[in-house]
Amino acid sequence: MTLAELRRRLEAECRNARACLPEGELSGAEADSILTARFRMDLTGLLMHGDAPVSAADAAACETQLRRVIGGEPLQYVTGRAPFMGRYFTVNRAVLIPRLDTETLYAEAEKRIKLLKAAHGSGRTLRVLDMCTGSGIIAVTLKAEHPELDVAAADISGEALAVAAENAKLNGAADITFIESDLFERVPLKDDRDRYDLIVSNPPYVSAEELTGLPRAVVDFEPEIALYGGVDGLEFYRRIVAAAEHYLAPGGWLCFETGDTQTAEVGALLMAAGFTEVTVTKDLAERDRVVCGVRKG
Repeated sequence: MTLAELRRRLEAECRNARACLPEGELSGAEADSILTARFRMDLTGLLMHGDAPVSAADAAACETQLRRVIGGEPLQYVTGRAPFMGRYFTVNRAVLIPRLDTETLYAEAEKRIKLLKAAHGSGRTLRVLDMCTGSGIIAVTLKAEHPELDVAAADISGEALAVAAENAKLNGAADITFIESDLFERVPLKDDRDRYDLIVSNPPYVSAEELTGLPRAVVDFEPEIALYGGVDGLEFYRRIVAAAEHYLAPGGWLCFETGDTQTAEVGALLMAAGFTEVTVTKDLAERDRVVCGVRKG
């Protein structure tokens, strides 16, 4: 069997499945996603190398993966990878699948890095903490794009941190300090030199009510520990804001991703804790998504 023949077989199976499933369950691009992940090439490569032979084992593996997707398992878990900001990251069921929304958080964090660089000049190494790092997409991307940063990443899940550490190696950002910690519990803080210039966080923020209405693929496959943010979804924001003053250097920034109905409440938490320059940024879908504030100093 050639690569082109396998592609046609998978596409036919996908079309047949789409006809039997509710609209939107399958996009139609699953076959190509499975093939590009399996053979480590892009769509152009699939087309250019259509006459390349495919082993029976590879063909069977691709067919098995497509059936898993048809059965409702997220494509990213099936292929073991997901894109973020132009890079690919390893994902499994220990971590959330990266969302496009989080690119807005990354962009706002990077803006603060540039502001801090302008304020402090080149004589000081900026320290960044990614709290609730999950697969590490924020910490790894920041370190890969700005190697001069001193980056740490914390998460309560050791399994998630193992994924994040693998992603750091895959993306040329291995020099990140990973900390297994319930929020700040095990984050070192001996003196002012341990304080951070930027803390960025995409914490669990799904409320109890929202949890019951999540799509089946999320409920069945993604880790609840990374989703559930307490009864009102704000538990982790409260805890992080309460502790952040001790871990941020004067003039340091705290940046959060939030649910699209939570920005006002999270902004109020920051202001009540004495943070200034509190801003709300919309995501690409024009929904409120990111809240940032600066510690006085």
